[in-house]
Parts: sequence; C-alpha cells; structure tokens
Amino acid sequence: MADVTDASTDANGDVFGAVRLAGGLAVEKSAHVKQKLRVLSDEDGTAAGAGALYVAGGAAVNGYAYLGKDASHSVTLNADLTATVDAVSITATADDDAGGIALTSSGANGTVTATAKEAVAVAGWSDSATGAGGVTLVAGRTNAGTIKLQQDSSGGIAPSDRIVVSSDGSVTVTTESNGDLTFQSEGSAPRTVSLNARRAETSKTVAITNAAASTATLATVNLESGTACVVLVRAQCAWGDGKPATLSAELHIAHHDGAAPEPDASATPPRAGVRRASAEFGDSTDSAFEILVTPDDSGGAAATKDFVITVFTADAGSGDAPAATNLTAVVVAEGTFVSLS
Repeated sequence: MADVTDASTDANGDVFGAVRLAGGLAVEKSAHVKQKLRVLSDEDGTAAGAGALYVAGGAAVNGYAYLGKDASHSVTLNADLTATVDAVSITATADDDAGGIALTSSGANGTVTATAKEAVAVAGWSDSATGAGGVTLVAGRTNAGTIKLQQDSSGGIAPSDRIVVSSDGSVTVTTESNGDLTFQSEGSAPRTVSLNARRAETSKTVAITNAAASTATLATVNLESGTACVVLVRAQCAWGDGKPATLSAELHIAHHDGAAPEPDASATPPRAGVRRASAEFGDSTDSAFEILVTPDDSGGAAATKDFVITVFTADAGSGDAPAATNLTAVVVAEGTFVSLS
C-alpha cells in the first residue's frame, strides 16, 4: 500500500490515517511500527493485566520512558527491578510531611543497600527553620539494633569498626593504631560536657592584666543553692622578657546562699576556694598569679547564680609581672553544677 498518510487524532478523539479499521485488529505474528504508536484509551492499568496497553511478555524500551498520570500521581513497580543507566534522579515534590521518597525492603531479612564507587552523601536541608530537619539513623523497631560506622581498606573482607552503637545502648569509638581521637570546636572556647553533666571542660585564651578590676573573666561556673563543684585550672602565659609561666590550681566552689565558706572576692582576705595551687615563673623570685572567685548576687544570694573566676598577674616589686598578657587555659569542673563557660 503506497499511501503514507500519518496517523492523526481530531478534537473529538477520532483517529485517522492511511488505514483505518472500525473493528479490532488481530496480528498473529509480530507487528513492526516504524514511527510512533499511540494508545488513546484512558483506562488505568491494573495488576490483573487490564489497561490501555497490556504487554504479556517482556518490554524493551530503547530511549526515554515517562510513566505517570499527572503531577500528583506516582509510579508503583510491583516486581523485581534492575536499572542500568548513566544517572538516576528521583524527586518528590509534595510540600508536606507525608510526601517524600520511601525505600522499604519488607521481606524477611530484607536489606536496603546504597553503594557508590566514590561517595555517598545524605543531607537533610532543614529549610524551614533551624533544627526543623536533619538526618536520623534508627536501628531497630521490634528489637534494638546496632548502628555502625566502618572504615575499610580490605576490599570488603574485614572492615574496621570506628563508631559502634550497640543494641544495649553502649557506644564504642575505635581509632586505628597510633591514630588520634580529636575533639575540635569552630569557636575560640570549645567545651565538652560528659558524665551526665557532672563533668565539663573548656579551653580558651583570655587577656589578663595586673589588676583585678581590668583582667578578663577566665571562666564562669553556675550553681544552684546547696550544690558544689571542684574546678581545676591548668594555664600558661608569657611572663617577663617573654618567658613562659605556668599555673595549676584546684578550687572548691560551693553555693552557701552567700554565707562562708562560699567564695567572696570582697572578704578580707578574699575567699576563692583555692585548696592547692602552684606556679612557675622561670628565674623570677617574687611573681605570682592571683585568683579571685566572685559570686553574682544580683538575683539574690540564695538564687541560682554565677561564680566568676578571674586571674591576674602580680609581683612584690621586681616589675617582672606583665601588665598585660594572654593566658591560655584548660578549665575543668566536676561535681553538681548547672554550666561551665
């Protein structure tokens, strides 16, 4: 047949072409369509084999494939799926918590595996507000599971556990032999809180002077009435002629509603709660670090309040003590306290 008129559809949905059959078409063997094949029925497909287009055997699509009905409908494949392509992009556009992408392996001992030859990145943007989103790892549901971060250079034979959250809730961190376990902060005064907030430590550099009124605050510990803690200070700074000086001190700070032996910088002599302290100043013979602890009673002596720790330089007339220097310190609080800063 020589007529090469292309198929078309009018506004009423009627079809036209070089050959038009008013009834059904049965093809006993294969049919080859050189150009487009369009099925115009709007009948939805079903798992029972009904639908506008039904393929009883396998289907091969050598080109782009679009599966969808409208912007709010998804695609469900109830079968084994193997896809080999240059790139895969899956986007969920619903603006609600119910929308999104769910990967579920519901069979017995089912697993979900994501593997890349270079990197796998998981990001929760938290676009709506700080802390509104993020990344959550959950191990277990009926029974508690285990979360592991592993490192591998064995080709999958013997990966090394680095961080393990066990099913009993214990956490184990393991470094490689001679490897460091490093905690760092982006800020200038990193702080670590541990042992259910019964221990806290911070490190900072502050500008101290040779006068109590002008020296900077080294640390502040906040206590409730009737509580106490021990504060350890390990510090270093440049002294006379730029030579180093070191300080080690142990302070017992207790909240007694303003009564002794609560620290009091205005008492004579000042009460700072210092139980032991030592310092080294090179060849200087009359140098000293003076330590003060000042409670902030502005909210009432019995209220939960700050105890402000300051350090300043001093000497007995030699002039060795610097008028200003930067003190680098590690401060540790142990006991019952609200915070250390």
